[in-house]
Amino acid sequence: MRSVINIKIAGVLAVILLLSFSALAVVLTVPTAAAQQKGPVSDVLYFRQYTDEEAAILAVRSKEIHMYAWRLPPARVSGLQEEPDVTLYSNPRGGLYSLLVNPVPESVTGEFNPFEFKKFRWALQFLIDRDFFVSYILGGYGVPMLSCISPNDPDWLVVGDYVEALGIPYSGDEEYAYQLMTEVMTSAGAVKQGDKWYYKGKPVKIKFFIRVDDPIRLTFGMNLASKLEEFGITVERVTGDLWAAFINVYMSDPKELKWHLYTEGWGSSAFVKYSDWMPVQMYAPWLGFMPGWGEPTYWNYKNDTIDEITKKLAFGEYKSKEERDELLIKSVLMGVEESVRIWVGQSKEFFVTLKEVEGVITDFGAGIANRLNFWNAKYNGEDTLIVGVKYLSQGAWNPMGGYEDWYTVTIYRAISDPGTWRHPHLGEVMPWRITDYTVTSDPDGNIPVPSDALKWDPLNNQWVEVGSGKKAKAKVVITYNMGGGWHDGNSITMNDIRYTLYMLWEWVSEDETGDKYYDPVFAISNEDYANTILGIKFIGDDTIEVYVDYWHFDEKEILAYASFWASTPWYLYAAMEEYVVEGKAAFTNAYAQRLGVEWLNLVARKQAMDLVGILEKFAEEKYVPPALEGYITPDEAADAYQKAALFIRSYGHAVISNGPYKMTEYVPNEYVKLEAFRTHPFDKSKWEAFTVARCAEIRGIEAPVYFTAGTEFSATATVLVGGEESSEADVVFKISGPEGVVYKGTATPGTTAGEFIITVPASDTSGWIAGETYTLKVIAVSRYCALQAVSETPFLVVAGTSPSPTTSPSPSPTTSPSPSPTTSPSPSPTTSPSPSPTTPTSPPPGIKPEVIAVAVVLIIIIAIAAVYLLRRR
Repeated sequence: MRSVINIKIAGVLAVILLLSFSALAVVLTVPTAAAQQKGPVSDVLYFRQYTDEEAAILAVRSKEIHMYAWRLPPARVSGLQEEPDVTLYSNPRGGLYSLLVNPVPESVTGEFNPFEFKKFRWALQFLIDRDFFVSYILGGYGVPMLSCISPNDPDWLVVGDYVEALGIPYSGDEEYAYQLMTEVMTSAGAVKQGDKWYYKGKPVKIKFFIRVDDPIRLTFGMNLASKLEEFGITVERVTGDLWAAFINVYMSDPKELKWHLYTEGWGSSAFVKYSDWMPVQMYAPWLGFMPGWGEPTYWNYKNDTIDEITKKLAFGEYKSKEERDELLIKSVLMGVEESVRIWVGQSKEFFVTLKEVEGVITDFGAGIANRLNFWNAKYNGEDTLIVGVKYLSQGAWNPMGGYEDWYTVTIYRAISDPGTWRHPHLGEVMPWRITDYTVTSDPDGNIPVPSDALKWDPLNNQWVEVGSGKKAKAKVVITYNMGGGWHDGNSITMNDIRYTLYMLWEWVSEDETGDKYYDPVFAISNEDYANTILGIKFIGDDTIEVYVDYWHFDEKEILAYASFWASTPWYLYAAMEEYVVEGKAAFTNAYAQRLGVEWLNLVARKQAMDLVGILEKFAEEKYVPPALEGYITPDEAADAYQKAALFIRSYGHAVISNGPYKMTEYVPNEYVKLEAFRTHPFDKSKWEAFTVARCAEIRGIEAPVYFTAGTEFSATATVLVGGEESSEADVVFKISGPEGVVYKGTATPGTTAGEFIITVPASDTSGWIAGETYTLKVIAVSRYCALQAVSETPFLVVAGTSPSPTTSPSPSPTTSPSPSPTTSPSPSPTTSPSPSPTTPTSPPPGIKPEVIAVAVVLIIIIAIAAVYLLRRR
């Protein structure tokens, strides 16, 4: 999730579920919270940096910190479970691990790169033993991954069968991998002399950047490097932390060949039900997360087909859930086959707190490292909560092109309020700073846009009416809660939202060559989104009317797409703009690298003080930016600048936001201090209910051990919700045999709570092969928690006498894309394990039962990307 996709994407992209295909309107009013102390439960919140996990564990034991908001080393989990003074919380949807590949061709660099060949990259899929990664490197705490969508994601039910049909075994196949790699090397003209490959007389050499600060990635990277060396490639191991990776990988031109492979890690800041943005971020060049990063002067990986498909996904260019699912499947399969980013596994993460910490909220995206937890947790009735983190930051703080790393975002979330947020257990959109809204939508795009709706004209520097004749797919009317104000004492006004929109439209548009109000890296991520905002009407002091060329079958996704709430005030944007235009910094990292300037960072003291100078100059001049002319008086503008300048001078940083905490100290690589913002409009009643997650668990399956083909198959599953037998769940099942998936269906609630009946008609079982073992897999999802509970049981098919079915079973939609690449091998070995996670029938000792049950970039796009996009770890 790039930060600025941050701007709007954050609100859009959660992708959640159902609605109608015809025009519709829905109104929601959010109830007012009960009267009590405003803001967070604790008065003071510290984040302290502990890069060494062992040191962090000791700090918890000695009560120097009250919780560690970073996953425990797998080897330490079992021991800590037995300790009486701590509590472990788990999140099965933890960090994700991938391998990034540099496919720059020899024609660009003049140097041979085996990874330019798709077939060689595809061979890496088989060289990786994902079972080994999960079982030994993750200590059994996790699931293997073949695609950017993991078995723990709700959309795995949509894409999983197609991904597995590609034939990549979870246990790997080194022999086949080396066979493919040899074919590529030989075809390219390389020769093997002894145990080394040579090309034009020189050893074939690659640079493998391996994260040394993460034992998981260090072990995985070293293991894979050894396999490549065993094949005969000379591997130069380059090690470093995330900041070193930014410099050597994410800020470098791929053609410089500073790297060929990189061990990536990703973290989520929230749980998102729909995975639409995963293939966008992880496979599509247009968003700027693929090699080249969208910087136009760099060599960039290109794939127009993936771009086309993922843009349709991102911007709602479909008319039904079925069409959306087909786009998702196609984009994921193409991404896997291209193998520029290869997925390895997802960890089940454990977090440790002291026993005395109350009010812990676990999010299925971020674990306990989520904003709601920081707002709600309290230690032993005391006023101060101390949280350990791996890093305070491994990037830059700025809402246009910063907030790219998970660590920075984790802290920023605690001090900022979103317009919409995600339910921590369902992943659904929740109005947050929105009090009322209506959504009217039409997938055919026949909603008239009023001629007097406004857009920003970057060429003439003014707001203009859109004129007549425009049609939209959705109209969203939003009323905001503007209460609480900014942390510097200024009021939140419509000008903040107005300026957020201005920043989007202005900075994606290059009016002329050398336009200083343009960032090409920001533009590549946000221009397409900006073009879908067809017009805005500002109504009164707290309401906007938005017209967008976007549709989704879940109208709350449309709300998120259009919810232009501001988490950064207009006057800070204006000062940042001036700083960038003066050539002192750039919003995005790759563009800063190209220009040879600093990446704009609001917590860098020198940059913050430079911004003070600009704010004080603006105040003296009573400067009103063009985007606010006619909306604010010179005196009002000067007052806003003065308050912001005083805040920055007082606290030494320029992070001004509007959440329940404000940042009062930032000491790099040591600690951050936050203080409760008691004028905030919300109290704990808005979030405290999320401490309990009512997830599904499958207690057992009653199914035949022997089944006669040609008769009706029947089984019963017992499902618990929140630890009790309940029918408040959706249960599906599939049956697989030697020929693959032979039947999929939905279980029917029985007569008693928690009972679900599974049946397969006799006509659909007569083709099952006698003497073969089949597997019944049951998947249950609670109405209160989107995590899947999975259980399976085998049975043996025996011969029957019933006639053959008149219709053959249909395990896969006929409209789905072809799942197999032209280079794919024979199907996976029958011994390869199922990738689906299993849900423990009872929690391990020492871990909160409700937590285990639960477990099985910023500006405009902010609304969308801020939530949907994963952050680099």
